[in-house]
Amino acid sequence: MKVLLIDDHPLIRSALQSVIQGLGDDVTVAGAGSAQEARDTLHADSDFDLLLLDLQLGDANGFDLLVELRAAYPSLPVVVVSASDRTSDVIRSIDLGAMGYVPKRASNETLFEALRLVMQGGIYVPPMTLGSERAGTAEEGDTAPGYLAIVREQSGEPAAPTLASIGLTPRQTDVLADEMLLRLEHP
Repeated sequence: MKVLLIDDHPLIRSALQSVIQGLGDDVTVAGAGSAQEARDTLHADSDFDLLLLDLQLGDANGFDLLVELRAAYPSLPVVVVSASDRTSDVIRSIDLGAMGYVPKRASNETLFEALRLVMQGGIYVPPMTLGSERAGTAEEGDTAPGYLAIVREQSGEPAAPTLASIGLTPRQTDVLADEMLLRLEHP
């Protein structure tokens, strides 16, 4: 598995590279310290199996870069790895095409679980996002409603969400299905 890690903090990038390489002997990780370096790396070699993206980059807005990367490399799964665990950031990332969202405060095991799920074609959403808010409330500065928590509480579902439980719209479900078919046709 070949992974591109985009994070502008060298210490974080180095730590994440070490953790990701722990997934197996066949894992190689390339690092990019900026959006431009990531663009250059992908332009030179787009044969990556997975891309990890920090939202806070010194030279670009991570959401804008996510949109750009999804348009240029639609079959490349992107997992956001961010210091933010705001529900609105998680939802926005998934809406923009990320296949997973892992807060940087997550454990190594959680990161492994998320990456394995994404590489198997699933979508990873952090469980703490689903249970951290109550109906009608939001964290300070967070604009997303607490409907994800309500869906999980009312359904009695476990922390690992299903597509139905994360509140995808019918259009988002269609886009996800199209993406999954594309991956099956072009692994």
